[in-house]
Amino acid sequence: MSGSDGAAAGDGGLRICIVSDVFPPRYGGPGVQSSELAKRFVRSGSEVFVITSGDSSPESYVIEGLEVFAVGAFEMGRLNLLRYSMQVARALFRHRRRFQVVQFFSVGRSVYLPLIVARLCGKKAALSSSMLGDDDLATIGRGRLGKLYLWIVSLADAYLANSHRIAEVSEAAAGDRVKVVDMQMGVDTDRFQPISLEERAETRKSLAIPEDAPVCLFIGAISRRKGVDLLIEAWPLVKAQMDRAVLILLGPTSWLASTEEQAAFGREVKSVADDPSLGIRMTETRDVAQYLQASDLFTLPSRQEGLPNAVLEALAAGLPLVFTRSEWITSDFIEDGVNGLLVEEENPSALSEAILGVFQDRDSRESLGRASREIALTRYSMDVKAKHYLDLYRSFA
Repeated sequence: MSGSDGAAAGDGGLRICIVSDVFPPRYGGPGVQSSELAKRFVRSGSEVFVITSGDSSPESYVIEGLEVFAVGAFEMGRLNLLRYSMQVARALFRHRRRFQVVQFFSVGRSVYLPLIVARLCGKKAALSSSMLGDDDLATIGRGRLGKLYLWIVSLADAYLANSHRIAEVSEAAAGDRVKVVDMQMGVDTDRFQPISLEERAETRKSLAIPEDAPVCLFIGAISRRKGVDLLIEAWPLVKAQMDRAVLILLGPTSWLASTEEQAAFGREVKSVADDPSLGIRMTETRDVAQYLQASDLFTLPSRQEGLPNAVLEALAAGLPLVFTRSEWITSDFIEDGVNGLLVEEENPSALSEAILGVFQDRDSRESLGRASREIALTRYSMDVKAKHYLDLYRSFA
Protein backbone atom coordinates (compact mmCIF):
# COMPACT_ATOMS: atom_id res chain seq x y z
CA MET A 1 0.00 0.00 0.00
CA SER A 2 1.03 3.59 -0.44
CA GLY A 3 -0.22 7.02 0.52
CA SER A 4 -2.14 7.84 3.68
CA ASP A 5 -4.17 4.61 3.60
CA GLY A 6 -1.06 2.46 3.72
CA ALA A 7 0.86 4.34 6.39
CA ALA A 8 1.41 2.37 9.58
CA ALA A 9 0.60 3.79 12.97
CA GLY A 10 3.34 4.47 15.47
CA ASP A 11 6.56 2.46 15.19
CA GLY A 12 5.60 -0.47 13.02
CA GLY A 13 2.01 -0.45 14.24
CA LEU A 14 -1.04 -1.06 12.11
CA ARG A 15 -4.31 0.79 11.71
CA ILE A 16 -7.09 -1.63 12.53
CA CYS A 17 -10.87 -1.49 12.49
CA ILE A 18 -12.67 -4.07 14.61
CA VAL A 19 -16.26 -4.96 13.71
CA SER A 20 -18.09 -6.89 16.42
CA ASP A 21 -21.84 -7.25 16.82
CA VAL A 22 -21.29 -7.04 20.59
CA PHE A 23 -18.79 -4.82 22.40
CA PRO A 24 -18.52 -3.47 25.95
CA PRO A 25 -20.43 -2.26 27.83
CA ARG A 26 -22.70 -4.88 26.19
CA TYR A 27 -21.69 -8.39 27.16
CA GLY A 28 -21.09 -11.37 24.89
CA GLY A 29 -18.40 -13.78 23.73
CA PRO A 30 -17.27 -11.80 20.65
CA GLY A 31 -17.23 -8.63 22.73
CA VAL A 32 -14.88 -10.16 25.31
CA GLN A 33 -12.44 -11.39 22.67
CA SER A 34 -12.53 -8.26 20.51
CA SER A 35 -12.10 -5.85 23.44
CA GLU A 36 -9.21 -7.82 24.97
CA LEU A 37 -7.43 -8.07 21.62
CA ALA A 38 -8.08 -4.39 20.85
CA LYS A 39 -6.36 -3.32 24.09
CA ARG A 40 -3.32 -5.42 23.25
CA PHE A 41 -3.21 -4.13 19.68
CA VAL A 42 -3.04 -0.58 21.06
CA ARG A 43 -0.26 -1.54 23.49
CA SER A 44 1.71 -2.89 20.53
CA GLY A 45 1.62 0.53 18.86
CA SER A 46 -1.37 0.04 16.56
CA GLU A 47 -4.27 2.43 16.17
CA VAL A 48 -7.67 0.80 16.71
CA PHE A 49 -11.31 1.82 16.52
CA VAL A 50 -14.46 -0.28 16.78
CA ILE A 51 -17.76 -0.54 14.92
CA THR A 52 -20.52 -2.33 16.81
CA SER A 53 -24.25 -2.47 17.43
CA GLY A 54 -26.14 -0.21 19.78
CA ASP A 55 -29.58 1.21 20.23
CA SER A 56 -31.80 2.27 17.36
CA SER A 57 -29.90 5.51 16.73
CA PRO A 58 -26.15 5.73 15.98
CA GLU A 59 -23.81 6.98 18.69
CA SER A 60 -20.12 7.07 19.50
CA TYR A 61 -18.34 6.63 22.82
CA VAL A 62 -14.92 5.93 24.28
CA ILE A 63 -14.23 2.96 26.54
CA GLU A 64 -10.79 2.19 27.97
CA GLY A 65 -9.26 4.57 25.43
CA LEU A 66 -10.95 2.92 22.42
CA GLU A 67 -13.19 4.94 20.14
CA VAL A 68 -16.38 2.99 19.46
CA PHE A 69 -19.04 3.69 16.85
CA ALA A 70 -22.40 2.03 17.61
CA VAL A 71 -24.24 2.15 14.29
CA GLY A 72 -27.65 0.78 15.25
CA ALA A 73 -29.50 -2.20 16.62
CA PHE A 74 -28.44 -5.76 15.79
CA GLU A 75 -31.64 -7.81 15.60
CA MET A 76 -32.45 -11.14 14.02
CA GLY A 77 -34.53 -11.35 10.85
CA ARG A 78 -33.49 -10.84 7.22
CA LEU A 79 -34.58 -7.21 6.95
CA ASN A 80 -33.09 -6.30 10.33
CA LEU A 81 -29.75 -7.92 9.45
CA LEU A 82 -29.73 -6.21 6.05
CA ARG A 83 -30.37 -2.84 7.71
CA TYR A 84 -27.62 -3.43 10.25
CA SER A 85 -25.13 -4.61 7.60
CA MET A 86 -25.82 -1.48 5.54
CA GLN A 87 -25.11 0.66 8.59
CA VAL A 88 -21.81 -1.15 9.22
CA ALA A 89 -20.86 -0.87 5.54
CA ARG A 90 -21.62 2.86 5.59
CA ALA A 91 -19.44 3.33 8.68
CA LEU A 92 -16.57 1.41 7.10
CA PHE A 93 -16.74 3.57 3.99
CA ARG A 94 -16.97 6.78 6.03
CA HIS A 95 -13.87 5.85 8.05
CA ARG A 96 -11.98 4.12 5.23
CA ARG A 97 -8.91 6.37 5.55
CA ARG A 98 -8.50 5.41 9.20
CA PHE A 99 -7.66 1.73 8.79
CA GLN A 100 -5.64 -0.77 6.78
CA VAL A 101 -7.14 -3.98 8.12
CA VAL A 102 -10.66 -4.81 9.25
CA GLN A 103 -11.28 -7.69 11.63
CA PHE A 104 -14.85 -9.02 11.67
CA PHE A 105 -15.72 -11.01 14.80
CA SER A 106 -18.50 -12.94 13.10
CA VAL A 107 -19.29 -14.64 9.82
CA GLY A 108 -22.75 -14.37 8.30
CA ARG A 109 -25.28 -12.13 6.67
CA SER A 110 -24.46 -9.12 8.84
CA VAL A 111 -20.87 -8.99 7.50
CA TYR A 112 -21.19 -9.96 3.84
CA LEU A 113 -21.99 -6.46 2.56
CA PRO A 114 -19.43 -4.74 4.86
CA LEU A 115 -16.78 -7.22 3.70
CA ILE A 116 -17.48 -6.41 0.05
CA VAL A 117 -17.29 -2.67 0.79
CA ALA A 118 -14.02 -3.06 2.67
CA ARG A 119 -12.46 -4.99 -0.20
CA LEU A 120 -13.70 -2.45 -2.77
CA CYS A 121 -11.95 0.19 -0.66
CA GLY A 122 -8.72 -1.78 -0.94
CA LYS A 123 -8.64 -2.91 2.67
CA LYS A 124 -7.38 -6.22 4.05
CA ALA A 125 -9.93 -8.26 5.93
CA ALA A 126 -10.20 -11.23 8.29
CA LEU A 127 -13.32 -13.05 9.50
CA SER A 128 -13.54 -14.92 12.81
CA SER A 129 -15.87 -17.87 13.29
CA SER A 130 -17.86 -18.46 16.44
CA MET A 131 -19.68 -21.79 16.50
CA LEU A 132 -19.64 -25.20 14.83
CA GLY A 133 -22.89 -25.76 12.98
CA ASP A 134 -23.50 -22.03 12.67
CA ASP A 135 -20.70 -20.23 10.83
CA ASP A 136 -18.23 -22.94 9.89
CA LEU A 137 -17.76 -23.04 6.11
CA ALA A 138 -19.58 -26.35 5.71
CA THR A 139 -22.70 -24.81 7.25
CA ILE A 140 -22.32 -21.53 5.35
CA GLY A 141 -21.96 -23.42 2.07
CA ARG A 142 -25.25 -25.29 2.42
CA GLY A 143 -28.51 -24.15 0.92
CA ARG A 144 -29.61 -22.24 -2.13
CA LEU A 145 -27.21 -19.34 -1.60
CA GLY A 146 -24.35 -21.36 -0.14
CA LYS A 147 -22.04 -20.96 -3.14
CA LEU A 148 -22.59 -17.20 -3.14
CA TYR A 149 -21.87 -16.93 0.58
CA LEU A 150 -18.66 -18.97 0.22
CA TRP A 151 -17.56 -16.73 -2.64
CA ILE A 152 -18.10 -13.66 -0.46
CA VAL A 153 -16.14 -15.26 2.38
CA SER A 154 -13.34 -16.02 -0.10
CA LEU A 155 -12.90 -12.25 -0.60
CA ALA A 156 -11.40 -12.06 2.90
CA ASP A 157 -7.67 -12.50 3.30
CA ALA A 158 -8.31 -15.11 6.00
CA TYR A 159 -11.12 -17.03 7.66
CA LEU A 160 -10.12 -17.59 11.29
CA ALA A 161 -11.46 -20.78 12.85
CA ASN A 162 -11.74 -20.44 16.62
CA SER A 163 -11.35 -24.18 17.23
CA HIS A 164 -9.49 -27.07 15.63
CA ARG A 165 -12.77 -28.76 14.79
CA ILE A 166 -14.12 -25.71 12.94
CA ALA A 167 -10.82 -25.48 11.04
CA GLU A 168 -11.05 -29.14 9.98
CA VAL A 169 -14.67 -28.88 8.87
CA SER A 170 -14.10 -25.59 7.04
CA GLU A 171 -10.97 -26.73 5.22
CA ALA A 172 -12.78 -29.85 4.03
CA ALA A 173 -15.75 -27.80 2.81
CA ALA A 174 -13.92 -24.93 1.11
CA GLY A 175 -10.72 -26.53 -0.11
CA ASP A 176 -8.31 -23.93 -1.47
CA ARG A 177 -11.07 -21.40 -2.22
CA VAL A 178 -10.75 -19.86 1.26
CA LYS A 179 -7.63 -19.35 3.37
CA VAL A 180 -8.56 -21.07 6.62
CA VAL A 181 -6.38 -20.22 9.62
CA ASP A 182 -6.62 -22.17 12.88
CA MET A 183 -6.75 -19.16 15.22
CA GLN A 184 -8.20 -20.11 18.57
CA MET A 185 -9.29 -17.53 21.09
CA GLY A 186 -7.30 -16.36 24.07
CA VAL A 187 -7.78 -15.61 27.75
CA ASP A 188 -6.27 -13.13 30.20
CA THR A 189 -4.26 -15.53 32.37
CA ASP A 190 -3.46 -12.78 34.88
CA ARG A 191 -7.07 -11.89 35.58
CA PHE A 192 -8.17 -15.54 35.55
CA GLN A 193 -5.85 -17.52 37.79
CA PRO A 194 -5.99 -19.78 40.85
CA ILE A 195 -5.92 -18.17 44.28
CA SER A 196 -4.71 -19.36 47.69
CA LEU A 197 -6.93 -21.26 50.11
CA GLU A 198 -7.11 -18.18 52.33
CA GLU A 199 -8.17 -15.97 49.43
CA ARG A 200 -10.68 -18.56 48.32
CA ALA A 201 -12.25 -18.62 51.78
CA GLU A 202 -12.64 -14.84 51.66
CA THR A 203 -14.07 -14.98 48.14
CA ARG A 204 -16.61 -17.60 49.16
CA LYS A 205 -17.58 -15.51 52.17
CA SER A 206 -18.18 -12.47 49.96
CA LEU A 207 -20.36 -14.58 47.63
CA ALA A 208 -22.26 -16.23 50.51
CA ILE A 209 -20.98 -19.68 49.54
CA PRO A 210 -20.31 -22.07 52.45
CA GLU A 211 -16.58 -22.60 52.86
CA ASP A 212 -16.85 -26.39 52.97
CA ALA A 213 -19.39 -26.83 50.13
CA PRO A 214 -18.36 -28.68 46.96
CA VAL A 215 -19.16 -26.16 44.19
CA CYS A 216 -19.96 -26.98 40.58
CA LEU A 217 -20.02 -23.96 38.25
CA PHE A 218 -21.79 -23.51 34.91
CA ILE A 219 -21.26 -20.31 32.90
CA GLY A 220 -23.33 -19.59 29.82
CA ALA A 221 -26.76 -18.83 28.45
CA ILE A 222 -29.52 -20.71 30.25
CA SER A 223 -30.55 -22.75 27.21
CA ARG A 224 -31.02 -26.27 25.90
CA ARG A 225 -28.14 -25.78 23.47
CA LYS A 226 -25.87 -25.34 26.46
CA GLY A 227 -27.20 -28.55 28.00
CA VAL A 228 -28.71 -26.91 31.08
CA ASP A 229 -31.58 -29.42 30.95
CA LEU A 230 -29.07 -32.27 31.29
CA LEU A 231 -27.36 -30.54 34.19
CA ILE A 232 -30.52 -29.90 36.22
CA GLU A 233 -31.56 -33.53 35.65
CA ALA A 234 -28.15 -34.75 36.82
CA TRP A 235 -27.91 -32.48 39.86
CA PRO A 236 -30.42 -34.24 42.18
CA LEU A 237 -28.30 -37.41 41.74
CA VAL A 238 -25.28 -35.45 42.97
CA LYS A 239 -27.18 -33.99 45.92
CA ALA A 240 -28.39 -37.44 46.94
CA GLN A 241 -24.78 -38.34 47.76
CA MET A 242 -23.33 -34.93 48.69
CA ASP A 243 -25.93 -32.92 50.53
CA ARG A 244 -23.74 -29.80 50.89
CA ALA A 245 -22.96 -29.57 47.17
CA VAL A 246 -23.85 -26.31 45.41
CA LEU A 247 -24.57 -25.77 41.72
CA ILE A 248 -24.15 -22.24 40.40
CA LEU A 249 -25.77 -21.36 37.07
CA LEU A 250 -24.04 -18.15 36.05
CA GLY A 251 -25.33 -16.51 32.92
CA PRO A 252 -27.62 -13.98 31.29
CA THR A 253 -31.28 -14.54 32.08
CA SER A 254 -32.85 -11.39 30.61
CA TRP A 255 -33.24 -13.03 27.18
CA LEU A 256 -35.17 -16.04 28.54
CA ALA A 257 -38.42 -14.47 27.36
CA SER A 258 -37.11 -13.89 23.80
CA THR A 259 -39.35 -16.68 22.46
CA GLU A 260 -42.20 -18.66 24.01
CA GLU A 261 -40.11 -21.83 23.80
CA GLN A 262 -37.20 -20.19 25.60
CA ALA A 263 -39.53 -18.63 28.16
CA ALA A 264 -41.03 -22.05 28.90
CA PHE A 265 -37.56 -23.50 29.30
CA GLY A 266 -36.58 -20.66 31.62
CA ARG A 267 -39.61 -21.31 33.80
CA GLU A 268 -38.73 -25.01 33.91
CA VAL A 269 -35.17 -24.32 35.04
CA LYS A 270 -36.27 -21.74 37.59
CA SER A 271 -38.85 -24.09 39.08
CA VAL A 272 -36.08 -26.60 39.75
CA ALA A 273 -33.64 -23.97 41.01
CA ASP A 274 -36.26 -22.61 43.41
CA ASP A 275 -36.28 -25.88 45.34
CA PRO A 276 -34.03 -25.02 48.32
CA SER A 277 -33.18 -28.66 48.94
CA LEU A 278 -31.24 -28.85 45.65
CA GLY A 279 -28.71 -26.11 46.38
CA ILE A 280 -28.97 -24.47 42.96
CA ARG A 281 -28.19 -20.78 42.55
CA MET A 282 -29.07 -18.83 39.41
CA THR A 283 -27.29 -15.50 39.13
CA GLU A 284 -26.02 -13.04 36.55
CA THR A 285 -22.78 -11.06 36.67
CA ARG A 286 -20.03 -9.92 34.36
CA ASP A 287 -17.38 -10.47 37.05
CA VAL A 288 -17.09 -14.22 36.58
CA ALA A 289 -13.51 -14.49 37.83
CA GLN A 290 -14.47 -14.59 41.51
CA TYR A 291 -17.00 -17.37 40.89
CA LEU A 292 -14.41 -19.42 39.04
CA GLN A 293 -11.93 -18.94 41.88
CA ALA A 294 -14.55 -20.01 44.42
CA SER A 295 -15.52 -23.22 42.59
CA ASP A 296 -14.24 -26.80 42.59
CA LEU A 297 -15.08 -27.74 39.01
CA PHE A 298 -16.53 -26.32 35.82
CA THR A 299 -19.11 -28.08 33.69
CA LEU A 300 -20.54 -27.26 30.26
CA PRO A 301 -22.63 -30.10 28.78
CA SER A 302 -23.27 -28.15 25.56
CA ARG A 303 -24.62 -29.75 22.43
CA GLN A 304 -23.22 -27.10 20.09
CA GLU A 305 -20.34 -24.65 20.53
CA GLY A 306 -17.22 -23.14 19.05
CA LEU A 307 -14.71 -22.52 21.83
CA PRO A 308 -16.52 -20.50 24.53
CA ASN A 309 -14.77 -17.83 26.57
CA ALA A 310 -16.05 -19.56 29.70
CA VAL A 311 -14.04 -22.69 28.90
CA LEU A 312 -10.81 -20.72 28.53
CA GLU A 313 -11.52 -18.78 31.71
CA ALA A 314 -12.11 -22.03 33.61
CA LEU A 315 -8.83 -23.43 32.28
CA ALA A 316 -6.96 -20.31 33.36
CA ALA A 317 -8.55 -20.45 36.82
CA GLY A 318 -7.20 -23.98 37.20
CA LEU A 319 -10.51 -25.85 37.35
CA PRO A 320 -11.15 -29.45 36.33
CA LEU A 321 -13.62 -29.68 33.44
CA VAL A 322 -16.58 -32.06 33.19
CA PHE A 323 -18.11 -32.10 29.70
CA THR A 324 -20.30 -34.39 27.63
CA ARG A 325 -18.70 -35.78 24.48
CA SER A 326 -19.82 -33.78 21.48
CA GLU A 327 -18.64 -32.90 17.98
CA TRP A 328 -17.33 -29.53 19.19
CA ILE A 329 -15.10 -31.09 21.86
CA THR A 330 -11.43 -31.38 20.85
CA SER A 331 -8.34 -32.52 22.72
CA ASP A 332 -6.67 -29.11 22.42
CA PHE A 333 -8.58 -27.85 25.47
CA ILE A 334 -9.78 -30.97 27.28
CA GLU A 335 -8.01 -34.31 27.56
CA ASP A 336 -10.06 -37.00 29.24
CA GLY A 337 -8.39 -37.91 32.53
CA VAL A 338 -5.72 -35.20 32.16
CA ASN A 339 -7.51 -31.94 32.89
CA GLY A 340 -11.09 -33.12 32.97
CA LEU A 341 -13.61 -35.87 32.36
CA LEU A 342 -15.71 -36.56 29.26
CA VAL A 343 -18.98 -38.46 29.58
CA GLU A 344 -21.51 -39.90 27.18
CA GLU A 345 -23.87 -37.45 25.49
CA GLU A 346 -27.46 -37.09 26.68
CA ASN A 347 -26.72 -39.08 29.83
CA PRO A 348 -27.48 -37.16 33.05
CA SER A 349 -26.55 -40.18 35.18
CA ALA A 350 -23.04 -40.31 33.67
CA LEU A 351 -22.73 -36.55 34.11
CA SER A 352 -23.62 -36.80 37.80
CA GLU A 353 -21.13 -39.64 38.33
CA ALA A 354 -18.33 -37.59 36.77
CA ILE A 355 -19.14 -34.56 38.93
CA LEU A 356 -19.21 -36.74 42.04
CA GLY A 357 -15.92 -38.35 41.03
CA VAL A 358 -14.19 -34.98 40.90
CA PHE A 359 -15.79 -33.79 44.15
CA GLN A 360 -14.82 -36.94 46.06
CA ASP A 361 -11.17 -37.29 44.97
CA ARG A 362 -9.19 -34.27 46.14
CA ASP A 363 -5.85 -35.44 44.75
CA SER A 364 -7.35 -36.07 41.32
CA ARG A 365 -9.21 -32.76 41.43
CA GLU A 366 -6.02 -30.84 42.16
CA SER A 367 -4.08 -32.71 39.46
CA LEU A 368 -6.77 -32.03 36.85
CA GLY A 369 -6.85 -28.37 37.88
CA ARG A 370 -3.08 -27.95 37.56
CA ALA A 371 -3.25 -29.44 34.06
CA SER A 372 -6.03 -27.00 33.11
CA ARG A 373 -3.92 -24.05 34.21
CA GLU A 374 -0.93 -25.32 32.26
CA ILE A 375 -3.02 -25.70 29.10
CA ALA A 376 -4.27 -22.11 29.47
CA LEU A 377 -0.74 -20.76 29.89
CA THR A 378 0.83 -22.69 27.03
CA ARG A 379 -1.98 -22.59 24.45
CA TYR A 380 -4.36 -19.72 25.15
CA SER A 381 -2.50 -16.71 26.54
CA MET A 382 -4.25 -13.59 25.20
CA ASP A 383 -0.93 -11.77 24.87
CA VAL A 384 0.39 -14.52 22.60
CA LYS A 385 -2.86 -14.63 20.62
CA ALA A 386 -2.73 -10.87 20.00
CA LYS A 387 0.76 -11.25 18.56
CA HIS A 388 -0.48 -14.03 16.28
CA TYR A 389 -3.26 -11.77 15.00
CA LEU A 390 -0.84 -8.92 14.29
CA ASP A 391 1.63 -11.25 12.58
CA LEU A 392 -1.21 -12.51 10.39
CA TYR A 393 -2.31 -8.98 9.46
CA ARG A 394 1.26 -8.09 8.50
CA SER A 395 1.40 -11.17 6.27
CA PHE A 396 -1.44 -9.82 4.11
CA ALA A 397 0.63 -8.63 1.15
